[in-house]
Amino acid sequence: KNATQLNYAKTITALQNAYKATTNKEIKLRYAYQIVRFNHYTRNYKQAISAFNTLVAPLQLRSPMYYYALDQMAGAQRGLNMMKEANWNFFQVFMHSRNRKQNAYTSMRLSNNDDFKSLLSMAKTPEEKNMAYFLLAYNDFGNPVPLMEKMLANNAQSDILKVLAARAINQMERSYLPTYPYCYDQECDKIKDKRLPLYFKTYYNEAQDYSKQLEQFVAKAK
Repeated sequence: KNATQLNYAKTITALQNAYKATTNKEIKLRYAYQIVRFNHYTRNYKQAISAFNTLVAPLQLRSPMYYYALDQMAGAQRGLNMMKEANWNFFQVFMHSRNRKQNAYTSMRLSNNDDFKSLLSMAKTPEEKNMAYFLLAYNDFGNPVPLMEKMLANNAQSDILKVLAARAINQMERSYLPTYPYCYDQECDKIKDKRLPLYFKTYYNEAQDYSKQLEQFVAKAK
């Protein structure tokens, strides 16, 4: 059944009784998650947020189920137009969960620089700041090196910085070595069947060339 087709009072009472009946924190967390989730799905957004704060948070378990529940609460916050809070909690899910990253990324509303600045202002640890910079660079198709410099200053051993560096190199390769070449002179006829032809200016926008900056950055970052 769709969640809205279930008897709300009966379902919530059953879940709350099950939560109270068990002393195992992991099992309590699973029931608490279902309560947050059920309230979110039935659009009882305030109750979903309250359930997270009173049932999930006090257990002090940062297991995968905690981030499942946080994901549901963030959805409820978005339903109440609490976009700053929702973005931050989706950001936490993006950082710490394994199989909810894509969902959390698409759920964040990062439409302008103010959204990113808000996220960055709430970040406390170097890795949180680096993840915020990563999202900004990931959403921008321009030169990522200036943001990578900031990430390097925050944490030189950051794994997410390595991901961004690899992505920048891949983008550069695609610029120089297009997968599907096209050209209009006789010379092109000799290479048209090759998937990765040599560099031709026809394919490459020199305005996007940050190869020297990237080379210097990678050499410095080692």
